[in-house]
Amino acid sequence: MTTATLDSLVESFGALANAGRIPLKLGHNDGQAVTDGQPALGWVSRLYRKGEALFADFTGLPGAIYDSIKKGLYKFVSIEMLRNVDADGQRYDAVLDAVALLGATGRP
Repeated sequence: MTTATLDSLVESFGALANAGRIPLKLGHNDGQAVTDGQPALGWVSRLYRKGEALFADFTGLPGAIYDSIKKGLYKFVSIEMLRNVDADGQRYDAVLDAVALLGATGRP
């Protein structure tokens, strides 16, 4: 992912006031146990870039999820993003849509 895409993700996150609106979830698989009707595992409260990496802070994580992350049960994360989004009279190249925890199936 380019730094321009990372910057667009950060810019759109702030401009669209997405703090507390982007969910943390388990994986990306359509067949996973968590579906649209299930609660989020937490919410992105802050999105920022350091060098060539994207970082996020989260709120509202249940204790079991927080503990699982701390224990290393979820070593990787992956994002879901929307491309070329028109919102509030502005076009954004990239908009964060979700953050997924990746566990047993490996890296993204």
